[in-house]
Amino acid sequence: MDLNSIAYISVRGLIYIPIFLMIHYSFKWFPKNKFFRIIGGTEESVWQHMKVGFYAYLFLITFEFNIFWKQIPDASTFWWPRLIGALLLPWFILVIWYTGPAVYSALAVEGFISRMWLEILYANICVYLTILFITIFEGAFQGMQFSTAMKICLLILLFLLTMEFTTFSFRKPWVDVITAPY
Repeated sequence: MDLNSIAYISVRGLIYIPIFLMIHYSFKWFPKNKFFRIIGGTEESVWQHMKVGFYAYLFLITFEFNIFWKQIPDASTFWWPRLIGALLLPWFILVIWYTGPAVYSALAVEGFISRMWLEILYANICVYLTILFITIFEGAFQGMQFSTAMKICLLILLFLLTMEFTTFSFRKPWVDVITAPY
């Protein structure tokens, strides 16, 4: 299968959604399990969804590698673009999700989505669009030669993001992304 084909990109999005949902609810299903507290959503904040998306994506790319490893001529050409995707994915979630509230605010409409089923539909569309956009971005990095400095920067940023997701699963930071902390 061509990993850059429209069919593959579309199916990849459909595979990602159930992985995302299982990880999203894992902490609710197993609230005493620290592993699920780290990777699962501990609440419905956007940060927690960014975290869930990140870990769901790591599961997806690991699954893909195990399925397609015979078709991958060089593991580094597979992993480095996808690790960039993993680093970008939480921020794509943020940008795509906040498009709805931004449009509603611009139109001066009170509340975002008042019906739960509409919010769930919107959220799943956002998750699907996120994985489509990430897959397209990965394609741009496919075949690129990554310098040692670039690889080190990428690994440091992935470590920092993982540390933040883990730390903030147990204790929220004193600063927020959108609202003032004081």
